[in-house]
Amino acid sequence: MPRGKITFSYAIQLDSVSQIPRRQLMNSQRIVGIVLLVVGVILFIMGMNASDSVADKVSDTFTGRFTDKTTWYIVGGAGTALLGLLMALFRSGKNIA
Repeated sequence: MPRGKITFSYAIQLDSVSQIPRRQLMNSQRIVGIVLLVVGVILFIMGMNASDSVADKVSDTFTGRFTDKTTWYIVGGAGTALLGLLMALFRSGKNIA
């Protein structure tokens, strides 16, 4: 009985620079999204901490609202964090092969 050689071959497309399979690479949109998420959370926390400051408490007492700077930190931080979260979770319309 002759012995035959059984071979299996398959191809994985590798990234030309790092030799890592392309499906395992993190795309730039996701990286930017994560960075924006972190920056947004930091700005939001800074705004919340600033809302407890003496200047904001005095402003809140007389005007009924926070200072403009504190408001921009809170709104800007929440918006940036939301944008970053959406960018990190969802892919763009382009299909990168």
